[in-house]
Amino acid sequence: MFPLKYSYPYIPILPAQLLEVLSSPTPFIIGVHSIFKTDVHELLDVIIADLDGGTIKIPECIHLSSLPEPLLHQTQAALSLILHPDLEVADHAFPPPRTALSHSKMLDKEVRAVFLRLFAQLFQGYRSCLQLIRIHAEPVIHFHKTAFLGQRGLVENDFLTKVLNGMAFAGFVSERGPPYRACDLFDELVAFEVERIKVEENNPLKMIKHIRELAEQLFKNTLPAALRALKGKAARQCLTDELGLHVQQNRAILDHQQFDYIIRMMNCTLQDCSSLEEYNIAAALLPLTSAFYRRLAPGVSQFAYTCVQDHPIWTNQQFWETTFYSAVQEQVRSLYLSAKEDNHTPHQKQKVREERYLCVVGID
Repeated sequence: MFPLKYSYPYIPILPAQLLEVLSSPTPFIIGVHSIFKTDVHELLDVIIADLDGGTIKIPECIHLSSLPEPLLHQTQAALSLILHPDLEVADHAFPPPRTALSHSKMLDKEVRAVFLRLFAQLFQGYRSCLQLIRIHAEPVIHFHKTAFLGQRGLVENDFLTKVLNGMAFAGFVSERGPPYRACDLFDELVAFEVERIKVEENNPLKMIKHIRELAEQLFKNTLPAALRALKGKAARQCLTDELGLHVQQNRAILDHQQFDYIIRMMNCTLQDCSSLEEYNIAAALLPLTSAFYRRLAPGVSQFAYTCVQDHPIWTNQQFWETTFYSAVQEQVRSLYLSAKEDNHTPHQKQKVREERYLCVVGID
């Protein structure tokens, strides 16, 4: 939805005891387990998207407005290029060279880029319809909807009228209305790229190139957000846990872009590992720095530890003592529990396993 923001209730999984919430007279996005499929289908004014079956059920009492043309056709064509690129040339007697398929991690960003292009065209010229009202002590920014629709020749368009009357667009105006503020990718797209989008609408190759350029920028924007999140201890712990899942046989090879991103996140994590309670995070990262690497040339590899070795935590004697004794204690415990298992009956072994599990949970 970017640059719009969803401002209504969102519940990933609704508990069974709260199914009556689905009858609330307000817009919402709520996930419901498939075992309640029958109960959900009885609702009269709710659109149901079956993620397992890939179907959407729209009640007869709900009217969905369509995008104005040619934006509807352009958006459908762009999505088809991203999701089903072979369909574009399926009927050609001599099809052109196939476009390389997108990596799975970029597919989501490319879909977002398609809708970013859509909103840029949909809201083109919106700033010319902003009015600054100075009647009150604090200036109020007002959007002249009639003038905007009139400029576009869409006065009677039901879809755009509903969009402009929604809470999401009101938030959009209040956030982007002020003349002096930080600009982002959407602002640049509206200011400089709308004409390019119009020119490319009949050229699939140029269209897909632009979409992938936008997707790459969106992908890069996710990294600063991740780095900001690493200011929290819980996020740093989650990072070490997640990285550990990708190590197989004490090694994990990365491409150059992945390596750079991982190094930036490791550095961001380590720069705050100075207090005693943060030692366990640095200790968890320590073996990972020797596991993640990239190949610079045949026979030449670079490991992550070469890029994170300048942090003060590595020169802290208390950190090394704490980490050493923790590792020794863990090894002693594992040896003791293993020996205890070998000397017990199967029933007792199961009990020991349960004790080990409870012990680990208690420590964490």
